[in-house]
Amino acid sequence: MAITFIREQNKWRYALIGFLVVLLIGGAVFASGLFQKVPGQVFEPVAPQLKSKINFEILRHPIFKGLEEPPEPLAFPEQVGRENPFKPAVPSTE
Repeated sequence: MAITFIREQNKWRYALIGFLVVLLIGGAVFASGLFQKVPGQVFEPVAPQLKSKINFEILRHPIFKGLEEPPEPLAFPEQVGRENPFKPAVPSTE
């Protein structure tokens, strides 16, 4: 029984050492990323922004004057589908 107890202690000791190693490695990775120098501007503009000018004179063309208002949209039916879509439409004759 004493041998089992010693093995159990060794298992916990190795688990604790492994946890501390993982914790130290994680802390080192975090610290190296925390103190790393970052450049001032990561993305540079690809092209300069251009000003847009909209020519509204085209809307005075005679083709646009002949347009009419669109018709009213069709009304949807009030009830669509069935109350229970999984129930067979025709009762089975068993």
